Amino acid sequence: MLCSTLAAAALSACSSDSTTNTFAPLGLSLSLAPTADTIFVSDTIGAGNTARLTVSAMSINNPISTPSGVEWSSSAPSVASVAEDGTITAHSVGTTTITARVNNAKANAALVVAYRATKLTLSATSLAGVAGDTITVTASAVDPKGALVPGTAYVFSSADPSVASVTITAPRTAQIVLKKAGAANVTVTAGGQTGTLTGTVSARDFISSAVTSAPSGSLVLSAGTDATCGLIALGRSYCFGRAALTGVAKDTACFGGTGTEPCTLVPLRTGGQLNLVSVTVGDAVACGAAADGRAYCWGSQAFGALGNGSSGGGTATAPALVVGAGSRTAFLLNRISAGGNHVCALNSAGAAFCWGKDSSFQLGNGDGNRVNSTTPIPVAGGNVYSTISAGHDHTCALTAAGVAFCWGSNELGQLGAGLFDDAADSPVAVATSTTFTQISSGLTHTCALTAAGVAFCWGDNSSGQLGDANASGFQSIVPVAVAGGLRFKSISAGAFTTCGITTGGAAFCWGDNAWWQLGNSSDFSNPAPTAVGGGRTDFAAVTVGARHACATATGGGAYCWGSNIFGALGNELQAMQQASPTRVVFP
Repeated sequence: MLCSTLAAAALSACSSDSTTNTFAPLGLSLSLAPTADTIFVSDTIGAGNTARLTVSAMSINNPISTPSGVEWSSSAPSVASVAEDGTITAHSVGTTTITARVNNAKANAALVVAYRATKLTLSATSLAGVAGDTITVTASAVDPKGALVPGTAYVFSSADPSVASVTITAPRTAQIVLKKAGAANVTVTAGGQTGTLTGTVSARDFISSAVTSAPSGSLVLSAGTDATCGLIALGRSYCFGRAALTGVAKDTACFGGTGTEPCTLVPLRTGGQLNLVSVTVGDAVACGAAADGRAYCWGSQAFGALGNGSSGGGTATAPALVVGAGSRTAFLLNRISAGGNHVCALNSAGAAFCWGKDSSFQLGNGDGNRVNSTTPIPVAGGNVYSTISAGHDHTCALTAAGVAFCWGSNELGQLGAGLFDDAADSPVAVATSTTFTQISSGLTHTCALTAAGVAFCWGDNSSGQLGDANASGFQSIVPVAVAGGLRFKSISAGAFTTCGITTGGAAFCWGDNAWWQLGNSSDFSNPAPTAVGGGRTDFAAVTVGARHACATATGGGAYCWGSNIFGALGNELQAMQQASPTRVVFP
């Protein structure tokens, strides 16, 4: 025995031949309620499988009592018959049209007789995603034995089509397109059962704060040599710029100083279905870390910087899993930084490991030999670190207490150890009693922030990148305070430029400006912090590459300025330098 599911509605009347009722009023029109009905039945269809229709009448647009002599009929009596009081009795699964008629006035109602399902399953479990995603959902109404119920109509409906639209592609299947940020809710009904899919739709734009479960200090946007990568919602990685660093197939060709090179001008998805908690871009290699501790790298294989045990040369566009030397299984890491042709990272316990090029001891393994490594090797000293940053040929890290250590090339004092030594093959303490909460290694200089937001830099100052207002350009082998008294919440050292975000959300840059990377609408270098144009005060963090810089806004979205010669600004305007922040555009 099953019941009838009714929908309140009305049908307009239409004309046809009928037995004449001489007492029927003029201008008669009829309507039925409901206009569509379903009788759900079990394997055995009995006398109780019924529904009821009611007739309403109008005369010259005024409601009147229903005239006598209403004639009822079914277009398929074998499916369902109708009695003179409008009671419908089901006989078999199928569809029919029930008609009520008085003289030339009539009204129709659609009727479906279907088996009742005991369960409705959906192939998808959630609508959580990013605007632009398409989710295919197949519904299955089944009987107690798990078999599909025949003759079942499937209805998909969205609570807000502007957030999630529904397109039926097959009798049981629909494509749900996530249109914009908001709450998605799609209901599926079939066989007397209802299923619901819900989820939060996020904007397709770069995020400004760390992904859930990401360790502190994880980068969500990173600029390298003419390439940029960042994370959007759900940890999806998107890159743009030089194809060798973006991890995606060539999108177009860009003109550089020596000819053309593959590049992509807008953000494209990197790594297929990988979801990452951090991303980092260097000079020749880029990497990302997943929530489960697996690390992946793409780019140049020349010095083993992919960390996958290979140094066969060429460029890898597909992310390669970083593996252990002996096991060749995933080497678990969660804080990762790409430098010139080397990469360094921390594991969950704070131990440091590096791989790739070791020409200047930038791997820091303390053996006195300059030998490249295709897999992670431990950094000497046994320190426990909280954050790590790889520069071009040197690396620096902070302990949990904020003490800075550096290793690798010291050609221009970038280790900050108060020494003029050529290089250090193991970590040496930076010569200061000041402790730091952030550190960033650039080409040949390093910068760091204290807990109070005071910025210090050391190393090469040939372009004013230390920001100490010293126009002479003398290098410093110990940390010097950045001029201006500003307080920063983010700092990034690039090739010959440094940028920071103040605690008030404004961007300042100093150093080289040959490619307008100071963002101040000029091409003059400046040895002291200068405000980035545009007047924005909603920046969260900044990242500086070889000749461009980018920043994330607290409400989402990324803005870049400087060189766009290979599309590293992500605004489709290849080869056009930008003297102030321009928004990155998603296709």
